[in-house]
Amino acid sequence: MLSGMTNNNRLREFRKARKLNQTALSTSAGVSQGSISKIENGRIPEIDTAQKLARALGLRVDTVFPAFSVSVKP
Repeated sequence: MLSGMTNNNRLREFRKARKLNQTALSTSAGVSQGSISKIENGRIPEIDTAQKLARALGLRVDTVFPAFSVSVKP
């Protein structure tokens, strides 16, 4: 279901998959609803905001926001 998502709608799709509206996620994550709306419409969040949202969804931050993935060199 979540494959092929663009970075701009990953948060929205994960939120909807958990049957949460923006207000419920906002309350759970401690992030304003306005910030969630902006992120879902393409804004890249600050790392602390991304971590709060991912934690509230029960996911790793780099799962929700691939821009925060870290590649480790051997």
